[in-house]
Amino acid sequence: MRYGFIILMTGMLLVCAQPTSGAIIHLTALLSGDQQVPANEGKAIGMASLILDTSNTTFSLNMNVFFLNESDLPDDVTEQLHIRVGGPGEVGDVIVDFADLGTGWVPLPGSGLNRTVENVPFPSAYLQALQAGNLYLNLKTKAFPDGEARGQIVPEPTSLALLGLAGLACALRRRRS
Repeated sequence: MRYGFIILMTGMLLVCAQPTSGAIIHLTALLSGDQQVPANEGKAIGMASLILDTSNTTFSLNMNVFFLNESDLPDDVTEQLHIRVGGPGEVGDVIVDFADLGTGWVPLPGSGLNRTVENVPFPSAYLQALQAGNLYLNLKTKAFPDGEARGQIVPEPTSLALLGLAGLACALRRRRS
C-alpha cells in the first residue's frame, strides 16, 4: 500500500510538472554534424538553451558553438541559423530566421561563437511540435551550406518531475533490499 501511494504521488508530480497556459518552458538543443540529414563530418558542435514564454508566445535563446569562427559562416546572414520543423532524420521548413535578431555572433575565447536573442516572437502554430521535440536548430557554414550542425530542441525535465522520479527510484530500491 505504501508503494502504491508513492507511485500515485510520483504520477501526480509528473502531471503537475507539465507546462500549462502562461508557463515558462525551458528547452535545450545539442548541435552536431551527425544529426544533419545526411550526417556530415563538420567540426562544429554546440549547445543552446531556449526559454519559451507561452503567455506571450516569445522565446529567448543563448547558443554557444565551438570549433567555428565568424569567417566560417555564410556571408548572407539569412543563411546562418534557423529553427526548422522536423523530427530526427527529417528535413523541414524554416519557421524562425535569426538574420535580423539580436546583436549577431559574438566570438568566444579560442574557437567559438555565441548568439543570444531575447523576446523573439514564436509562431504559435508550432507550439505542439516544439513540446514534442519536432523542431530543430540548423547552423549553416560555407563548408556545409545545407547545415554543419543540427540539434533537436527538446524540453528540459522539470525539477519536480526529477524529484518524483528520484523518490520512486529510492522506494523501489529500498523494496528490493
